[in-house]
Amino acid sequence: MNPKHARGVALITVLIVVAVVAIVATGMASAFFMAMNRTGNVLDADQAQEYARGAEEFAMQVLKKSFENEKSVHLRQPWAVRGMAFPIEGGVLTGEIRDLQACLNLNSVLANSEGGSGRSDGKGKGGQQQGQNLGQGQGTVPPDEQDAFGKELSPGAKLFQFLVVELGANTEQREQELREALVDWVDEDQNPAGPGGAEDVYYTGLKTPYRTADQPMASVTELRAVKGFTPKVYDKLHDYVCVLPDANQYALNVNTVAEEHSALLTALYKPGTLSGSQIQNLLKERPPKGYAASELATKFQANQLRVPNSLTTESNYFLLRARAVVGRGEARLEALIKREGGNYRVLSRHFGEENVDE
Repeated sequence: MNPKHARGVALITVLIVVAVVAIVATGMASAFFMAMNRTGNVLDADQAQEYARGAEEFAMQVLKKSFENEKSVHLRQPWAVRGMAFPIEGGVLTGEIRDLQACLNLNSVLANSEGGSGRSDGKGKGGQQQGQNLGQGQGTVPPDEQDAFGKELSPGAKLFQFLVVELGANTEQREQELREALVDWVDEDQNPAGPGGAEDVYYTGLKTPYRTADQPMASVTELRAVKGFTPKVYDKLHDYVCVLPDANQYALNVNTVAEEHSALLTALYKPGTLSGSQIQNLLKERPPKGYAASELATKFQANQLRVPNSLTTESNYFLLRARAVVGRGEARLEALIKREGGNYRVLSRHFGEENVDE
């Protein structure tokens, strides 16, 4: 072989080897940096989650401090401050606390009461007879406060229907039909609560079949799966309702209901008593420390309520919403906190995580 040709082949071979090595090295470096970024993101997300968990303990301390030497729960207390933000290492922690007795508890349609239940057959949990048969010396119950079988509705079921009417959410489905469908979603049996009710037989026949929950709601968003609750109906109700694990909790705190949600209170009153404008004025004129319990009978005319004991000045359920951002990691937390005397505990929590765009 010509020496010049041999040198040319050797040079080409060397160039090929260098190119291959460069490609391999570039790939390795890229994989390394990708792994480093991925690890960093995971660590940031984990750290953000821990900060969000820490917000739970902080929130409970804030609640405890807020109610020292005060019986009423109102919006001038430290817990009600909006837009709280705290700098943390590598990011920021924000959060707010919401009173869950400033909205109607959807699970209260199953509330047990002397007057009745939300079920159409008058039976509460476990099949125990609730409710009263009309015409047996128990007084007259208005038709809109009876179920399909003539039994008096539970307090929570009544309040739900009253609110639907007050908000005008009954244009597509009558309020009774919405109540019956809601009761069937959360009760434990497969017996329709009335003509508007729906159990598994209905839902499994849909194009995309599914079953009823047959247990109390865990999220307001479940309403979107319930018969009759169209996007229009859901949008009208969403800001006025919430879910609590205690079905017998339906009283609304007059000190924490937002002025723009005065319809919650207007729906409670008999026609010709407190008007919507009067209730809005009462909310606007709330004293710095809120109304006292004794003022429910005077200023709020508690004897005119369509459902007795549906107003209060105290609250025992609160929702913490916290968001922690650390580097490129983010953690969002929702925690349900219950007040039990001077003690507080987290009943449930939900996490959501995502990366933050640069």
